[in-house]
Amino acid sequence: MASLTSVSVSARKVIRYGVYAVILILILRFAFNVSLNLYRRFFPPRQPEPTLAFGKLPKLALPDRPTPQNIAYTLELPEGNLPTQ
Repeated sequence: MASLTSVSVSARKVIRYGVYAVILILILRFAFNVSLNLYRRFFPPRQPEPTLAFGKLPKLALPDRPTPQNIAYTLELPEGNLPTQ
């Protein structure tokens, strides 16, 4: 039969080493997360290549219109002229 003294010594050791283990786990987790974030920052994952699900798009059919030479633009500004500064 175990004496009260040996049980209390064993309980204190279990509590002490349990606290050490929890602190060690937290430190290792923090270090792992920091190192993983640094690794991902310096070596980002490759972007997936684009897929050609619909095939290549056809060229746009734009009408051949001549552009007029006498285009006039009007600016409606609060002061009526362009800002100089």
